[in-house]
Amino acid sequence: MKAKFLTILLLFLAFPVSVFSNDDSSSEKLQPLRVYLDWTPNIEFAGMYAALEKGWYEKVGIDLKMVFEGLDIIPNVLKGKADIGMHSAHDLINYVEKGSTLKAFAAQYQLNPNSIVVGKNSGINSVKDLKGKVLGVFSPQEYGMFQIMLEYNGLSLSDVKFKDIKTFRESEIIDLLKSGTVDAIIAWEFNWTVTFALLGYDVRVFPGYDNGFDYYGIVFFAPEEYIQNNSNLLKRFLKVTFDGWREVYKRPEYYAKFVVDQYYPKESYINGSRDLTYKQQLLELRLRKKYFMEGVGEKYIGMMSAFRWNKSLKISKKFGLIPATSRLKAEDLFDHSIMVAIARENR
Repeated sequence: MKAKFLTILLLFLAFPVSVFSNDDSSSEKLQPLRVYLDWTPNIEFAGMYAALEKGWYEKVGIDLKMVFEGLDIIPNVLKGKADIGMHSAHDLINYVEKGSTLKAFAAQYQLNPNSIVVGKNSGINSVKDLKGKVLGVFSPQEYGMFQIMLEYNGLSLSDVKFKDIKTFRESEIIDLLKSGTVDAIIAWEFNWTVTFALLGYDVRVFPGYDNGFDYYGIVFFAPEEYIQNNSNLLKRFLKVTFDGWREVYKRPEYYAKFVVDQYYPKESYINGSRDLTYKQQLLELRLRKKYFMEGVGEKYIGMMSAFRWNKSLKISKKFGLIPATSRLKAEDLFDHSIMVAIARENR
């Protein structure tokens, strides 16, 4: 995959791409930019936090605001609660298929971290062992994730039962798994799995990317018109944000503490412990690194390709997330021009 990506990247860099609109970074007045996050404040957004701490957004003329009002991420961006958002690529495809004029313009994660998680002593040793089991669901988009991973392993949604989970507290989720109220959940490979281990509950993880769910992870997206009219603003935002991530990975211990002390909700500290939360955030930060850089390396964080998007479309069609007759193409889903311009400057 890495060789294919580099070939595509070189082709992009060989031809001129216009990414500049009328927005002007030289103005003394800061331009507002509202980013809808995909979760509550935590280490996932350390790149933005680091850039804010350094004053880099203000330096390039951006007044950055981070927004999170629940998991209805795409609907809330469409309602105008934010200018851009962060969300899973597979769900973006669903919305575009239904007529939303949205596009991704950068990838936060090259790999998708969504995984099926079960207790290590549950007797569930493969996805196939989920037949007849109860799967816990936190949000509606998880049905599509389960569907793909189950069907990839020869099962269907009718082979399992579902139960809505109303809590995000790790200790309560562990109790649900221990008691058999639910047998499996969807979780990112590097977050709750780490927390569970620190709390003494060992789990087995079936990564989505090994079980048919091979999409980009979190992507930055926006209405197509907004991207076209604010390409220079978004270019500055991405450059500063990804530079923030490079800074974070130079000083992971410092930024794990910084996030826990300055941004992580204290009422949500794991078991009420700041030290335990710090350990979890530091481990999670280190595990996240491969998701950023798989196939692209540190220099080209954020890049996307038509090859990957077309592959994602094939998966969505194959497993029925969108109609098999869908006429969507990669260019309907992503705008590579901003990241290509950044890549040229990084050569």
